[in-house]
Amino acid sequence: MEEQNKKKENVIYITTSAFQNMAFRESGLEYVQTHGYNVMVWIVGGYDKKTSWDVYDKDCDLCEVCRIGTYSRYEKMISERSRDSVFILPTLTDKALLYPICSYGCDYYVIGNRVRIPIDPSFVYDRNVKETVAEKIGEWYARYKGRMLKFPFIKAKKMYIDRENRKYRAEHTKSLVEEHLPRAVFVSNKASEDAMKASGGSVMDKCSFVYANSRAYNDYLVEEAKGEDIAEDFILCANSGVGFYGVGVYKYYTVEPIYQPDENEKYLKQIVTMLDRLEEHYGMPVIIANHPRCDLRGYDFGGRKIINGKTCELTKKCRLFVTAITSAIAYPVIYNKEILFFYNDCIQNTSTSFGAGYVPLMKALELNGLNLDREEMINEPWNYTTKIRPEVRERYLEEYHYEKGAISGEFGEVLYNAIQSC
Repeated sequence: MEEQNKKKENVIYITTSAFQNMAFRESGLEYVQTHGYNVMVWIVGGYDKKTSWDVYDKDCDLCEVCRIGTYSRYEKMISERSRDSVFILPTLTDKALLYPICSYGCDYYVIGNRVRIPIDPSFVYDRNVKETVAEKIGEWYARYKGRMLKFPFIKAKKMYIDRENRKYRAEHTKSLVEEHLPRAVFVSNKASEDAMKASGGSVMDKCSFVYANSRAYNDYLVEEAKGEDIAEDFILCANSGVGFYGVGVYKYYTVEPIYQPDENEKYLKQIVTMLDRLEEHYGMPVIIANHPRCDLRGYDFGGRKIINGKTCELTKKCRLFVTAITSAIAYPVIYNKEILFFYNDCIQNTSTSFGAGYVPLMKALELNGLNLDREEMINEPWNYTTKIRPEVRERYLEEYHYEKGAISGEFGEVLYNAIQSC
């Protein structure tokens, strides 16, 4: 009985993807760690799941990180830590990941999707441009440079691990979640809860959901606690992932024309032209808030200052927010800033993301989109800014960022209080 009542001191976050420092903070793990728990991250299934590109958002080094190649080893580690640890997972749909958690009766929580923007998943373009051999070789080189001599060993080990994991998945297809439910599933609001229920099957109806705001609104709450003054003496350009290479996140899109050399160079020059004219008109500098998972590959937005990891803070202090499609657009909505939303003909006519993301987002926020290929627009970009109407702003925040009447504190605190109950 004494063993059963003993407080659990370990919190283990389990994922199957590369895990960066920003994700550590966004998942509330930093807060939990600073309040006395021993936090670990387990990355399961596959060989060497690390960030491919040299970008700002580095692989997590804020706690102990264990990379577990095979699911059989993962199950053994779960059995050894089932009594002294609380587990956190990003999903309820990976049966192989959940199988040992449920079969050993572990205490666990699920962090649902807390980042949402309007999308139309049914909208697609036919993509005729194929990735070139040179691009494939470039990606391979970026992944394995410095380890060329080890490549045969890496390849053999990867094949062995993949074979072992395919066998494990084939033998563990039964879902045990209904027999051993998570203590709670964290979501932003009722809309996020409904979305998870729609995609997760009948088991979701049995889960307990906890409203904990979106990641962006959580950033806002943390920023507001600082109580700093606002000068609004600069323009902020938050670079979107579209048009820039990323750490695997945007690999799917590299076959699109916007990533081909000529179109990409044209697009990047158009952005600089737009920013030049904004600076001349407003009489203030443009600062760049870099996307944390984008590799700019030497591009500096015309020699402008680039700041990493402070998009929310910079949005609070800026005069105008300039961007293409990004979840960070929540920040200027929350802070009620003017928004300049841009794209060009290549994105509009060939990108899968335009109809699926740009159009729904512009519609939801009533944004005046600026087409960089339209001379009258790029000559006077300030004429195409949008000040979000109050009712549109409130509707957007309630649908994507918090549950009205249930706005909680910092997510880390919500997670910590839940873990304390174990």
